[in-house]
Amino acid sequence: NPNLSQAVADHRAFHEGPTITHQRRREKLYTHAAQRLWECLSPEGYSDLGLICRQNDIAKRLCHRIIILWNHLGIADVVNRTVVSRESREQIFDLRRTLPKLPNILYMAKGVDGLKKLKICKANIKSAYPTEIEQKKQKERKYERRWIIN
Repeated sequence: NPNLSQAVADHRAFHEGPTITHQRRREKLYTHAAQRLWECLSPEGYSDLGLICRQNDIAKRLCHRIIILWNHLGIADVVNRTVVSRESREQIFDLRRTLPKLPNILYMAKGVDGLKKLKICKANIKSAYPTEIEQKKQKERKYERRWIIN
């Protein structure tokens, strides 16, 4: 995967070059969460992200960014099982490993371009359900139909 090889090269350049302390600290936080998440995934079959996060006390917000990048780079298969409704706002994901070992990549989205890339990557996740609520059609009345026909 060319995206994966570029991500590994970016990771190497980030750690070899000069960076700001808070960037390294936040990158270390994401890397640690990604490593813990990777160790909790079953070697075969899909795993529920929410269940893994609850059982192992991993921040779900961090995991969402991690799995979005994993899906984009081909590290894991991610399926969005979120049912869109007014009552439930929780996002439900299933994921499965596609590589035997987790490669070192950067998880931080830097600047406006990084956030745009993250949104594009999130839109590419396969969904098991419709992603938008269908708008109900308004029923027309008999007298309105009479005016439309004539």
